[in-house]
Amino acid sequence: MNRFIKKLIAIWRKPLIDKYHRSLKQRDAVIISSNCLAGVMYHDTKTRFLSPTINLSILDFLSFVDDLERNLKSEIVPAGFDSLGRPLCKINGIVLKGHHYSSEKEMISKWEERSKRALNSNKIYIVTTDEFIKSEDDEKRFDSINYPKICFTSKKPKYDWQIYLPEFKNSIQVGDCMKYKTISGKRIFEKHFDYVSWLNSYYN
Repeated sequence: MNRFIKKLIAIWRKPLIDKYHRSLKQRDAVIISSNCLAGVMYHDTKTRFLSPTINLSILDFLSFVDDLERNLKSEIVPAGFDSLGRPLCKINGIVLKGHHYSSEKEMISKWEERSKRALNSNKIYIVTTDEFIKSEDDEKRFDSINYPKICFTSKKPKYDWQIYLPEFKNSIQVGDCMKYKTISGKRIFEKHFDYVSWLNSYYN
């Protein structure tokens, strides 16, 4: 996306972004996500990036959050690069893929800096999609995780933490839920879920 289009989108979405920024009370949330959703939420509410999962995807996300504190405390080690040249790292055998990092060193540095913030926080939220929570066993396992959590899904929800995105009703799992969808500039996931109110609901 070129700079001109980015600028147009920023102008288009400015009233929405300003509304999010004014409405958000929970400004020190640590949003642990399986993909880029956490970064989008931080960016659009104009809040500091507190999560170590910014600009990452975690393929075995369920194992990562199922033992979150241990994984945040464990050493992150370099694991080479993928076929597109993106750096990879591992924590307890779980692969982390860096989408906007130039090197393993940069990725590790940011991870270590932000994981300390997460470990010192009691305001952790978990965000994922049904790309990472697939089977009934996965759902039961995710349901038992004791953090505020949501999972965007292409299927009718069975749990209160599942957010149905009907745009993907004919798909096995949700696709790119960050595509712009409404005349006001909301993305697909924003159209169906008020994440600012969700974050605020745990504010004290």
